[in-house]
Order: sequence, then structure tokens, then C-alpha cells
Amino acid sequence: MSNTRQGPGRADLERLVREYFPLQLEACEELLAFAVDMMEADPWRGKPIRDSQVADTVIAAESARGLKTYRASLDAALGGYGPQAAMMNRALFEGMATACWACANPQLASERFSQHQRHHRGLWSKRYLASGVIEQPLPDVPGPEEQRKLDRLFGPWGDKLWCGLPLHELVAAIEDQWEEGARLKGFFVIAHATNNEVQHTTTRSLLQPVLGDTVDHLQVDAGPSLGGVEQALHGAMWTYAHLLKAAADYFEIDGRKEIKPLLARWEAAFMPIHPDAARVTERNDPCPCGSGKKFKRCHGR
Repeated sequence: MSNTRQGPGRADLERLVREYFPLQLEACEELLAFAVDMMEADPWRGKPIRDSQVADTVIAAESARGLKTYRASLDAALGGYGPQAAMMNRALFEGMATACWACANPQLASERFSQHQRHHRGLWSKRYLASGVIEQPLPDVPGPEEQRKLDRLFGPWGDKLWCGLPLHELVAAIEDQWEEGARLKGFFVIAHATNNEVQHTTTRSLLQPVLGDTVDHLQVDAGPSLGGVEQALHGAMWTYAHLLKAAADYFEIDGRKEIKPLLARWEAAFMPIHPDAARVTERNDPCPCGSGKKFKRCHGR
């Protein structure tokens, strides 16, 4: 016998998420408001985005895509879909990494992006031919020799990113942009690896929704819950904040210098506080998490 637990509705879950993770959600929503004010300002407050420079287009596109993904991840987490938010955080991390790489290598990024477009067209032409959708190759596709060279760069199945690097090499290539490189690497080998396992059909992703398993009874969670929500909020906040910083620095957007100190404060919302903090900290003292707020307004509430 098996059954499925549907869980509470959207309104109830949103209330619970705000009740259980108020500081974390506040940090994420503050980042969103800051990003929207910076990236959607009219008039634009940064250097002109030059259509003639492919790197400018790519970085602007990664930033726009990242902002939309960040919004979607927060919405999923707020609705009690932490694992699904983690899936989006996986894509968000790839976008952040490629944007940081493009900012540091604008000329090479322009070349690789144009090459990837050629490779992509050649791959889809072969797919359409193999499936019988078309009888003749698409126009303006790479010839056999060019396609072989592009396959070596991007993988015969297009399994590498448009920059031509597998993700682990891409992370190593951008590590020097972090004052604490181990923070990026640590996030990659733990958080991103976890998101990968949640995204794909793995033993972890399949067993995660199992709530109870006996000889004659299996209960699985198919509805919203608080499971994985805090981790998803942290992953989305950290990753998008670094994508925003990279784009803001590249385009020299007004207000970009505020991101670094704000990130430290946003990160503090996810710092665990020792259970004895309330006994060793006065209500009007600064909160030990480093947020700058009084304890009673932060982790003491």
C-alpha cells in the first residue's frame, strides 16, 4: 500500500517559510530589490552595452537570465519547493561562472560564443536529419572539418558550456576573482554537487521525498514543504549576488561598490547562532551574526 502526502497549500507554506526563515528571506528579497533597482534602471546607470561587442551582449544576457532564474528560485522556495529551487540554482551557478569568465576574457568570450553558435547549428542540423524532420542539411552549417574542430572544443554532443570548458575547469579559471577562492571552490564541490544530484535522477533525489517506508506502507511527499528551503535560499542568494557583482563591475554600474558589504550582511542571515546567544547578549546589543542590527531586531526575535 502507498499513499502521497499533498501538504499544505501555497498561502500556508508561504506563511510558514516567512515564519521559520524570516532573516534568510529578508536577505534574499533585499538582494532582489537591489538588483532590480540596479539592472532595470531607466536610464541605464552603467557603461553603454555595445551591440558590436559580443562579450557585452553575452554578459548582459547572462545577467538578465540570472535575474529571472533568481526570481523563479525564490518563488519556488517561498512556495515550499526547496528541491525544485535547487534545480534552478544549478543553472544559476553555471550562468554566474560563465559570466565571471566572460568578464575576465571578453575577447575570447566573443570568439567562443560565435564558435558555439556555429557548433549548435551543426548539431541541430544533424539531429533534424536523423529524426527525419528535414531531408537536407540546414543552410550555413559547418563543413565536416570545421564541425570536427568544433566538436573537439564543445564536445560531440554539445556537452560543454559555450565557453568551451567543463564546469570544473571553468571554476578553476575564475577562482582568482574571489578574495577567498576556497569559498567558490567549496560552494562548487558541495552546494553545486548537491544541486546536481537533486536535478538528476539519482538515489538521493529519489529517496528525498520518501517520508516513511514499512513492509506494507510507503509514504512520499508530493506537495510543498519546508524541506530544502533554507539551503535553496542560501544557494540562490550567494550565486546571484556574485553574478550581479561581476556584471556591475564589468559595466561600471553606479552603486556597484555597495554589493560587497551588502553581501557580507546578506550572508550573515544564514549564519547559525549559538543557542546560548540570547543569554550572553543583551537585547539592545549588536547581533553576534554581524548584521549590524540590534539583537532583538535580528536573531533575538
